[in-house]
Amino acid sequence: MVLLGRMKLTKILMITSLLGLWACSSDSDKPKPTAPKDSPTTQTPAEPLVYPKFNPDSAYYFIEKQVAFGPRIPNTKAHKLAGNWLTDELGKYVDSVETQETTVTAWDGNQLEIKNIIGYINPNAKRRIMLAAHWDTRPFADEDTLNTKASLDGANDGASGVGMLLEFARIFSQQNPNIGIAIVLFDAEDYGSSNHQNSYCYGSQYWAKQQSPTKYFADKCIVLDMVGGKDAKFLMEGYSMRSTSATVYDIWKLANRLGYGNFFIQNTTQPIIDDHFYVMELANIPSIDIIDFDATRTKGFPNHWHTQADNLSVISKQTLNAVGHTVLEYIYGLK
Repeated sequence: MVLLGRMKLTKILMITSLLGLWACSSDSDKPKPTAPKDSPTTQTPAEPLVYPKFNPDSAYYFIEKQVAFGPRIPNTKAHKLAGNWLTDELGKYVDSVETQETTVTAWDGNQLEIKNIIGYINPNAKRRIMLAAHWDTRPFADEDTLNTKASLDGANDGASGVGMLLEFARIFSQQNPNIGIAIVLFDAEDYGSSNHQNSYCYGSQYWAKQQSPTKYFADKCIVLDMVGGKDAKFLMEGYSMRSTSATVYDIWKLANRLGYGNFFIQNTTQPIIDDHFYVMELANIPSIDIIDFDATRTKGFPNHWHTQADNLSVISKQTLNAVGHTVLEYIYGLK
């Protein structure tokens, strides 16, 4: 993921070549947004829902398994082995699984062999929701203070979102959510450069360009990115608010009602280019991004972001549970 334009928190360019739209950002002393009067609330009933509980230990196991393969960088053996395992593992829990394989030209001229992995649950249901994360890791630790060319584990940036989606799939296989769900693992999200437009999110760009009214469509998409870090802060991301603010409000209000207000902060923040942006703009699916970002930090993103410190030591089961419990209850509450 990348902040729109150069990643300088003191001055952020708010124009994108795809839309030419101005983006909104806010700082910590602005008032907290309130839900519009017509914001749907049917997703969050007063009585607790009955469904298999989210298991942070299981999600952690799925993260650990990914990290064990090594950095999941396109064109590497670790990437291929991890991709095969993810396809098989997801396939255990869903009605069907498919892969999209292609070769894309990266910003540096490299030809990347990439693979998107998609699992379908209740594919013929009229109401559908898409859950997505990226499974690749950044090829270099360019935010590190020492060896900026080193590879990294990507335990939080990549593996945490995927681990959570695998846990969701396992739970859905135990109790049918009664809506259509596509679990999409995007490739090559993190092979990008802030100096080159559209150089992040190659997998989601490719996926979105393949869509049409006769192909897959969802009512909305929820992207999970860096959802396992200690002391995580999830603010209301700018493009998400523009795309479907009602969904953002519903999920953040639900999280606060469940006791996770220290994670889900009800303030907006500047737009971030992530997979949800291309799902939203190229596939016309309303999309939100649950991502660890707080503009009051030095980098905005967590200190381990794009460094060798992004390993299993930064993963918190408390954070995994906060996000997993919230999103799972939201999904089971959809009618």
